[in-house]
Amino acid sequence: MGTRKKTRKVNPLIRAMLWWIPPLYKAYMGFVLLTSKRVFYNFDSVKKLQAEAKNILAAAWHQDLILGPFTFRHYNIVTMASKGDLGEIMASILKRIGYTGIRGSSSLGGSEALAEIIEYFHTNDRIFCALAADGSRGPFQKIKKGIIVIAKECGAPIYPVKTWARWKIFLPTWDRALVPFPFNECVYFCGEPVYVPSDATLEVIEAKRQELEDNLMKLVKRAEEYYTKKSTRTEYPNESKVVQYGMSAPLDY
Repeated sequence: MGTRKKTRKVNPLIRAMLWWIPPLYKAYMGFVLLTSKRVFYNFDSVKKLQAEAKNILAAAWHQDLILGPFTFRHYNIVTMASKGDLGEIMASILKRIGYTGIRGSSSLGGSEALAEIIEYFHTNDRIFCALAADGSRGPFQKIKKGIIVIAKECGAPIYPVKTWARWKIFLPTWDRALVPFPFNECVYFCGEPVYVPSDATLEVIEAKRQELEDNLMKLVKRAEEYYTKKSTRTEYPNESKVVQYGMSAPLDY
């Protein structure tokens, strides 16, 4: 006889939040992007790989999970939403904006979720897998090894991505989640990719994890300085820069 799968009961308060938070998020972020300028740096290689139907991994901090997902909602993005009540809300938001959400986190169901993402890579193409590299519970801005393991098994490059905004607040959460205001300027940085060999040892995996963390922290530094040093901002001749307005897809240029 087969065993019946237990159905998890959802807290009534969380059930109510599932009803109103996702549409509120979509409406608010739609208004933010509609009224804001957006500046993208160095996304040309990502665009090229997308055009070639290649699979890509993107690593961002959990802090960026309000602005980032809505900006890139036009693409076939796979991501991970944690289990538990807050994960239910996040999974509902992701579904509403067109993401494929796989449930799991570094602290609960992580191994199963990683295996599911790897299987998804092997059975699909042109996948853009974006993950919060510091997990669902932190520590703050410390990369977990999960995304390195996915890259090892799937052969996809990992691009560090950082989002920022001129006018914003930070929520009093472990990740200091960034909430952008409307009538704003938002900036998006894509850093140097990290490639993980298929035969990587544990030592190589740790080295690649540190390399990705270093690359992402370089983008954090650049983002934090971007609006504080506007009058002396350096434009780099070998970088690509695209400015967009409104709700258009960010890589359509």
